[in-house]
Amino acid sequence: MKKFLRRMSGIVLAIVMAFTMLPSLPTVAAAAGSFDKQTITMHFKPASQWDKVYTYIKQGKNWDTIPEYSYIGDWPGAEIEKDSQNDGWYSFTIIMSKNELHCKFTNNKGIETKNDVGFTPDKEITEKWVTMSSNDQDAVVSDTKPSGWVDSVSNPPVKPVVKGESPKLNADKTVTFNLDATGDYKDETDVRLMGTVPGTNWDDGLQMEKKGDFFTVTTGKLEPGIYQYKFLIDKNGKNSWITDPANSEIKDGNSKLVVPGLESKTLTVTEGAALELPDKLNLYKADGTEEQVSVTYKLKDKNDKVTLKDNSLEVAKKSGIKEVKLVATAGSETSEITAKVVAEQYTYNIYFYDSNAAHMDVNAADVHMWEIGGPDIEPASFTEKVKLDDGNEWLKASITTDLKNIGMIPRSKGGWSWQTDNHTFNNADAKKSVDLYIVYGDKNTYTELPAIKEQRERKVIVEYERQNNDYDGWNIYSWNSGFGKETEIYTQEINGKHYIIVPVKDSEADMNLGFCVRRSGKAEADKWLEKDGGDHSIFVPANQTIVKAKLVQGKGVTEVLPYNKGYEMKGNEDKISFYYRDDSLMTADNEKSLDGKVKVVINGQTHDMTYNAKTERYEYDVNGCKSGEYTYYYIVDGKDVLDAFNTNRKNVDGKDVSYFTYKTFDNLGIKASLSNSKMNYNENNVLSVEFDGADKDAITKAEVSSITADVSALGLDTLSIEPKLMKGTISVTDKTALGTKNIPVVVTDIYGNIYKTSTQVEVTKNNSSSFDWDEAVIYMTCTDRFYDGNTSNNKAYNTTDVFDKEGSLSYHGGDFAGLEQKLDYLEDLGVNTIWITPIVENSDTKTDDGNGNEIPSTGYHGYWASDFTKLNPHLGTEAEFKSLISAVHARGMKLMVDVVLNHAGYGTENYFNSILTDTNGNTVKMLRDDSNTVTGDDVYGSLSDLPDFVTENEDVMNQLVKWQTDWVKKYDIDYYRVDTVKHVNSETWAAFKNALTEADAEFKMIGEYSGAGYGNTAGELGTGRMDSLLDFDYNDQAVNFVSGNVEGAESFLESRNNSINNTATLGAFLSSHDEDSLVDKLTKEKGMTEEQALNAAKVAAALQLTSKGQMVIYYGEELGQHGLDNYPIQSNRYDFDWAELESQKTDASSMYNHYKKLLAIRNAYSTLLSKGTRKNIATSNDESYSVFERAYDGNALTVALNVKDAAKTVTIPVSLAAGTEVKDLYSGATYTVGSDKTVTVTIPAAKDGGTVILTEVKKTVDPTPADPGKKDPTPTPVKKDGVISVTDKAAIETKKAAPKSGDDNEAATYVCLLGLAMVAITAATYRKKRACK
Repeated sequence: MKKFLRRMSGIVLAIVMAFTMLPSLPTVAAAAGSFDKQTITMHFKPASQWDKVYTYIKQGKNWDTIPEYSYIGDWPGAEIEKDSQNDGWYSFTIIMSKNELHCKFTNNKGIETKNDVGFTPDKEITEKWVTMSSNDQDAVVSDTKPSGWVDSVSNPPVKPVVKGESPKLNADKTVTFNLDATGDYKDETDVRLMGTVPGTNWDDGLQMEKKGDFFTVTTGKLEPGIYQYKFLIDKNGKNSWITDPANSEIKDGNSKLVVPGLESKTLTVTEGAALELPDKLNLYKADGTEEQVSVTYKLKDKNDKVTLKDNSLEVAKKSGIKEVKLVATAGSETSEITAKVVAEQYTYNIYFYDSNAAHMDVNAADVHMWEIGGPDIEPASFTEKVKLDDGNEWLKASITTDLKNIGMIPRSKGGWSWQTDNHTFNNADAKKSVDLYIVYGDKNTYTELPAIKEQRERKVIVEYERQNNDYDGWNIYSWNSGFGKETEIYTQEINGKHYIIVPVKDSEADMNLGFCVRRSGKAEADKWLEKDGGDHSIFVPANQTIVKAKLVQGKGVTEVLPYNKGYEMKGNEDKISFYYRDDSLMTADNEKSLDGKVKVVINGQTHDMTYNAKTERYEYDVNGCKSGEYTYYYIVDGKDVLDAFNTNRKNVDGKDVSYFTYKTFDNLGIKASLSNSKMNYNENNVLSVEFDGADKDAITKAEVSSITADVSALGLDTLSIEPKLMKGTISVTDKTALGTKNIPVVVTDIYGNIYKTSTQVEVTKNNSSSFDWDEAVIYMTCTDRFYDGNTSNNKAYNTTDVFDKEGSLSYHGGDFAGLEQKLDYLEDLGVNTIWITPIVENSDTKTDDGNGNEIPSTGYHGYWASDFTKLNPHLGTEAEFKSLISAVHARGMKLMVDVVLNHAGYGTENYFNSILTDTNGNTVKMLRDDSNTVTGDDVYGSLSDLPDFVTENEDVMNQLVKWQTDWVKKYDIDYYRVDTVKHVNSETWAAFKNALTEADAEFKMIGEYSGAGYGNTAGELGTGRMDSLLDFDYNDQAVNFVSGNVEGAESFLESRNNSINNTATLGAFLSSHDEDSLVDKLTKEKGMTEEQALNAAKVAAALQLTSKGQMVIYYGEELGQHGLDNYPIQSNRYDFDWAELESQKTDASSMYNHYKKLLAIRNAYSTLLSKGTRKNIATSNDESYSVFERAYDGNALTVALNVKDAAKTVTIPVSLAAGTEVKDLYSGATYTVGSDKTVTVTIPAAKDGGTVILTEVKKTVDPTPADPGKKDPTPTPVKKDGVISVTDKAAIETKKAAPKSGDDNEAATYVCLLGLAMVAITAATYRKKRACK
């Protein structure tokens, strides 16, 4: 819609321009430019009868939101009222700054003015009449009153949706805020008051209650002052921010509230010391202005221990008084001043330094303050910038308080767009005055002036190309530049090109700059008017100060300029290339200014360098190179310059030079081998590379630049192998033909020499009776919360250990024995893989309960390892663990264990830092300290302040890999779920995968990379690291689907379907232990009731369990259990409700039986659903249903899902012969193809499952498969005309189904139960067959 509106605005503007070229007509307009504010009255009359009329209004050529009317800048706009005097007309008046106006009208039921009512007023007061064409589409605009028009002088039109008074200042100095609840917001359930009004902030606010025609909330008593606020309306999960429609007072784009009166203050006075009260206080006036006025003071209550003389207040020592109340007076105005009485006070002078100049301003930063173990206190404001003895300018803030133990976070002023780490200080010596120094990026809090490491100024320069040269408002929004979680940089024109220059924080680690390109308006609500593509990223090596890239509209990043370096050895060409680029000239696009002024001196010989416009650097090639040392330096505009990217330097004959060594080898080659000569598509294989020939000992791994293997013969692309490892893991797709395959391997060393070889592998048939990796139906359990099978281990170890069934952070008793005792349940449910939380010994800690109280917090979840070699005794013994694994395998199921390589548990530093030593006996620290921590970096920073492993250290990496691989070798574990993949370097994951594959060729890993999805696998899939990733996009799409955006979700799922295969798949999940559950997302984000959300969750489950790839079911989800990720309560980590399970078993329409039916179908058609194609047949947001086809190897299922509360009857044209019988696998109902080759089915309401899954009934074959785990139900390929296929979307008709009679309902229930029985019998038969094998 918005794109259409923008296109139409361009047409209207063109028409307006054309009319300006016509001969001038008589006019009564005032001269343009003679006014700043314009009053616009619009009257509108639809052609047909509309229940309600809404107006959508924007301003300017970029269609920006009008700040005073932000609530009408979000489609469909806001409701307008009927004109008081003219029947059939609707009217409104707005007052806005002089600008171009765009307006549309709609009934919000699909009818709208198709053309933009756009114009630039040329006078101070403008009135227009808008009617619609007879077809209710085109708007006709007139400046002339219609015949019989009656001016509404006594009852003038008002601006849209102003009903009621807001804000209303009450007599008791409370304030009531009202928002109309009869118009566009009538169906909303979550409306909040946000802002600076006491009791609110911009992250949380006051819930407004729906009373009659209004959402309303009344604050507590407010002190005089000026406050800003907005209403946050959930608006179907879109979080719409609007200014108050009833309040025209605006400040900084927000509604303004003025509480008139004399300022009140809370001060602190130390016993025995005089406090000088301020001579002046602010007086806030009703018109919104304020001034400083002189005041006098008097004590509210007399006390002989309190003295007030003039403006000096003193309280006697050991007074026992906690506070003193005073009355301040200025003329007729008074206010209450509170002086908190303390025995001692301490002054903390906080100095802050940041290399980002934008942060170093008193108006750009403040310090968030709190008492350690207590509440927040007033933020400390920076008051000045001072130059200290180190020559640097620091921001200074001072705070005087009675607190000894304080916490501090320098941040963006009043917000959190950027922030430092947490800093703390304990004034144990009770010093009256303390100087504290905080440096951005440094975790330490210093009491003496620290030496600051000089920060490099680093930038990513993005040349942005737009086809129509329309750059206004376009900007880059970045979240990880190091300069805060929100960096917003706009385009600028340099030498006729448009650039976006993004500052990047200095770092010792490589990084990927992530960003979006968007168009923004001036108002906060217009930050995301338009987006160019999805997320983009540019790799920034640690040694680069400038990285330049080109981004083209609609295409994304198309090229990145070669990184800056001084030379490149090209041994394969017997050539060395020398380069020079001045990064300081890159920002101004002025590199060419040095043309003819750059030379390079190589081994004493001077050569002119040539400017290459494509690479934007100066170049010179030396050909016929031989092994040896090369010295060099540059002469740039007459000055000698060394290579900034080469640390090897020395003095030769009095001249400073850079140098390097170049090598060629007379007899050096490579050879490649595989850990197994044969492999099938369900196995991996380790490809190893080593040097060969007489010179093989003359080169080291450190001299290898890259290794690649061409695995296209295995159905994949090129695999890059980590040079330090010299080996990588390969896979083969299930589409690859059997036979011997050749794998070419290429190694390039740092000298540019290239070595080639190849190896062969035989691809064999997969004869396993087990399910494939991408057929895994994974059941995620939090072991401690599932079932307590052995109460003797409940209080197993540690002095801080807590076993408390009611405690949210304590152990609840679940264990290995409990899992084994419930395997029959899981097998009967239909899952084939059990994911359990980490099994190793864990530490405990203390945590804040949110009220300043410390409570014990245990490692019940398993993610705080204290020893990677021991089982957590709470979970059971080695014998119990082995017994569990044996019992799992006896059922044909597999066990997946959660593992962590990124971090250890709290308080384990001494243990892990004492384990490793180097060859000289020196301790090798496994955990990070300040020397190797990069604050905010995904890999080199700490996660939640947990001790972080230095995985880039080879010794540390090898130890972690060994610990986790030993578990696989000792126990018959099948799979790993890998925690925090994002936070560990890729080399470690490659080494881990190699070790596991060498231990077990069928061993697989699914990784948790936060934010991953089919469009962002972060290089972890198909690279010899992860075999699958948890799909973080999936539950977002499920939320979209069941809340009405079925078209968008279906389009997404089709693309997802096409992007994954058996070697690189995704695990779809709806809920997890780290997020709000799906049900709670629907209630919080979409305004559903719990009942509605549970009904919608049934449809979401059907969507999930008919999708491609792996399925991940969160424990209890199959019963409708749900909870929030609300630490420390963690209601999403509930105990499994076994009593509820028994209750649901007898309810045919329960969530449990819904899941059981779907899982039976999933298992019966496992290959088709896990691997097959997906085709959209018919999807409608308006009708809230979707029909799609899943197909594989000539077989097909047609899935129809309904997200509404009422059943839908859908007629589907098929390519089956008339009279063919089809069956709904969900309900058991059968249908017959009609003479018109259509099938009419009824999709149940969401509460009844909302699911139909159709298959053709084969007369010669029992439709229930004999081997549901491996075979699809049709043993021979089906001809094309034997597959259900909806070919004509337009032919699908929908209507509400007539209610069934009681007998029909009973019959349907019996059919469902009969279908379940048949599937259960089939599954039992399958288990017997598998056992016989």
